[in-house]
Amino acid sequence: MPRPESPLVALLHGQICEAPFHLSWVTQLATRNEAAWDHYQVLRAVKKLSERRDLRTMTRTIFSKKRRDVLLRPAAYANYHGEYREMRAARRALRGRAAADAIGSWGEDIAIEWLETADVHDHAQLQVTASGRAALGATESSFDLTFEWGGRGYGVEVKNQMAPLSFLDVDKKLKLATAMNVRPIFLARRVERYEGQKIAAAGGYVVTWGMQFVPESLREPAEFLSTTYGLPFRVGRPTWDEMLRASHGFFDALLEEEGIDLDTLEPRPECRHLFVSWDEIDKQMASMGRAVPDVESP
Repeated sequence: MPRPESPLVALLHGQICEAPFHLSWVTQLATRNEAAWDHYQVLRAVKKLSERRDLRTMTRTIFSKKRRDVLLRPAAYANYHGEYREMRAARRALRGRAAADAIGSWGEDIAIEWLETADVHDHAQLQVTASGRAALGATESSFDLTFEWGGRGYGVEVKNQMAPLSFLDVDKKLKLATAMNVRPIFLARRVERYEGQKIAAAGGYVVTWGMQFVPESLREPAEFLSTTYGLPFRVGRPTWDEMLRASHGFFDALLEEEGIDLDTLEPRPECRHLFVSWDEIDKQMASMGRAVPDVESP
C-alpha cells in the first residue's frame, strides 16, 4: 500500500499547478511558505515532487558550475525558455560580486541605523563602537558590528540575504562570540527554528526583518522577482516606525534581561550591583565626543 502524500508536498504541487505558465524553484517556494514550514522541509518536499508525472524538474546552472538550481514547471508548460532567461538574468543581477557587496553594505548600514534608533530613544548606554568592514576588516573572523553596553560587549552579525541564516554561520559566530567574550546578535531576513533555538541557548539574540533590503541601484531585478514570483524584496530601507518596532521590542527584552525596570529605566534592586550609572554613561559618551540626542520621530 503506497504511503499517503505529505501535506507539504500536496501544498507545493497545488501552488505550482495554479500558475501553469510559470517556473518555480526551491527558494521561491520556501519563502512563500515559510510562515508554516522551514526551508529545509520545502527542499525535501521538492525532491518528492520530482517523482510527479504532471511536473517537470530541470537542473540548471544559475550562478556557477558549483551550484546548480532545481526548477519545476507543469508538464504542459513547454515554451518556458523566454521566462527562464528573464528569471536567470534578474537573479544573476542580484548575485554578482558588486551587487552582493552593495547588498551586504546596505544591510550593515541599516543595522547601524537600527542601533542608533535605540540610542535616540532612552537607551543612552548603547554605543556603536566599530563597523565591521570599516574598522574590523572584511574577514570571516569578525562580527559586522560591535558595541558596548554597561561594560558588556555585543557582536552583531548582519545577513541581508534571501536564504535563511545558515547553521555554518551560526556555529562560526557562536564560537567567535565565546572567544571574544561578547554576546552575539543576529540580524537576518529569516532564521530557521533550529538555528534560533541554538542561538538562544548560547545566550544570543535574533532579530528578523522578514524581507531583503536592496539599494536603489538594484531596483529593477528586485522588483521583477518580487512582482513576478513573490520574493520578499524591499527597495530602500525600513521605515522609521519599523525601526522603532524592531529596536523597542528587542531592547526592551534586553533591558529586562539585564535587570532594568522598563517603567523607570533604573536597575531593579536585586540588579543594582550590575548597573553602570546613567551619569557615568553620560561622562563616557562625552569623553568620546558624543552627546545623547533628544530627537523626535521625523
